Amino acid sequence: MASGEEETPRGRKKRITAFFVDKGTPGFTVRDGYRNVSHRGYTNQILEFDNVRLPATAVLGEPHQGFEVANRWLGATRLHVAATCLGRAERAFAAAVECAASRRQFGQPIGRFQGVSFKLADMATEMQAAELLLWHAAWKYNRGPATDANLAMPS
Repeated sequence: MASGEEETPRGRKKRITAFFVDKGTPGFTVRDGYRNVSHRGYTNQILEFDNVRLPATAVLGEPHQGFEVANRWLGATRLHVAATCLGRAERAFAAAVECAASRRQFGQPIGRFQGVSFKLADMATEMQAAELLLWHAAWKYNRGPATDANLAMPS
């Protein structure tokens, strides 16, 4: 939420303060969000604020440091998205292995052909690398400090 302005070398900039707002707070409404085609497993909501009044204890972090609060949470969100994508990749890989084992051409499973088996091997390698990047980023995030690069690589 904008909480004032400040002068910077690049001009005026809005200050942002992060707040925790309980459901049921007068003036605060949570509505169902928009359908999201690319991430069907995620939900989103629309938060509406109409003359909401909050106590000073509702501030998350420090006043005017809301952008920094959001950036810290972004790291955890990136890890969550990466883990979800890795799970989807593992399901897709299992389906590909099943198909390569069950579909037959020229009297043998297609998984025996180099063109198919090499692609499956490449997929397994990419998933292993992604999993290790994810574990490393989560370890850095938990241990601190994790850099933006640590958190962006697996996602």
